[in-house]
Amino acid sequence: MGTHEQHLLLHGYQPKFAELWNPEFLAFVVLLGVAYFMLIGPWRKRFIHAEPVSIGKQITFMTALLTLYVAMGSPLYFYGHVSFTLHMTQQSLLLMIFPPLFVLGLPVWFIRAVLQPVFVRKWFDRLTKPLISLFMFNLFFSVYHIPLVLDFVMQYHGVHIAYKLLLLFTAFMIWWHIICPVPELQRIKNVKLMGYIFAAGVLMTPACALIIFASQLVYESYSYGPQLFAILPILDDQQLGGVVMKMVQETAYGVGLWHVFSKWYREENPTTGIDEIDPLESFEPMEQRKELTIVPTSGRV
Repeated sequence: MGTHEQHLLLHGYQPKFAELWNPEFLAFVVLLGVAYFMLIGPWRKRFIHAEPVSIGKQITFMTALLTLYVAMGSPLYFYGHVSFTLHMTQQSLLLMIFPPLFVLGLPVWFIRAVLQPVFVRKWFDRLTKPLISLFMFNLFFSVYHIPLVLDFVMQYHGVHIAYKLLLLFTAFMIWWHIICPVPELQRIKNVKLMGYIFAAGVLMTPACALIIFASQLVYESYSYGPQLFAILPILDDQQLGGVVMKMVQETAYGVGLWHVFSKWYREENPTTGIDEIDPLESFEPMEQRKELTIVPTSGRV
C-alpha cells in the first residue's frame, strides 16, 4: 500500500522546501507567539488580577510553540509518512510534550477569563471530568493504532489532520488534570491524581505493545518507508516507533507524577522550599503556591 509520500520518493521525487518546512504553518505559529506577547503585554490591563507573567512561563510557552512546529511543520511531518519511527516521534511531541507546555505557559488570569462565561464553563466541566478525559484520550489513541484504521487515515490528508486534531484535543483533556494551573479547577489531587497518571500510562500500553512485540509488519502504510532510508528493516522501524512512543510517554507521565508527589509532599511539609523538590513549581502562579482560591469577579474579564 504505502503512503503518497513513499510513492513519490520511490519515483525519485525530491521534496520541495515548502513541503518540508511548511511556511503557512510557520506563519500560524509565529502569529500565536505574537498574540501571546500582546496578551501578556499591552492587553494585560484588560484582565482582572492580571499579574506580570514570569520569564519561566514565557520560555515554556515559546518551547510549546517550537514543539508544535517541529511536530507539524518541519520535515518530521513529511518524513513521518515514510518512517513509522518518525511518525511516532511526531505523535510523541504532539501529544505528550506540547499540551503540558502550552497550558503551563498560559497566564492563569487568561485561563480564568476564557472559562468565565457560563456556557463555556458548563461544557468545560463536562469534558474535563477525570474519567471522561482518561477514557476519551486512550480510546481514540488505541483506535488510531488499529492497523485498519491507521492505514485508512494515512491515505487521506484531510482525515489524517482531523484525527490528529481529535487526538490533540483529548490529549489536552487528560493533561489538564495533571498540570492544572488554576487551583479552584483542580478536581483530583495527591494520591488520586497519582493513580490517575498511573492508569493513563497503563491504558496506553496495549497499543504500544501491539507495535513493539509484533513479529510481522502491522501497518501496510509503512511497507516501503524504511527501504527508502536504507537504515532500518521495516519490522525494526515499526518496533522502534512503538518503543519511542512508550519511552516518551513514560518520561512525560513520570515528570507529571513527580510534580504531583512533590506538591503533596510540600503540603505535608510546609517548611520545604518552593523549588527544593519540584522545579516546575516556579512556573505556577503565586496564589497556587499559597493554596489560595480566587473566585473570578464580574465586570471586566
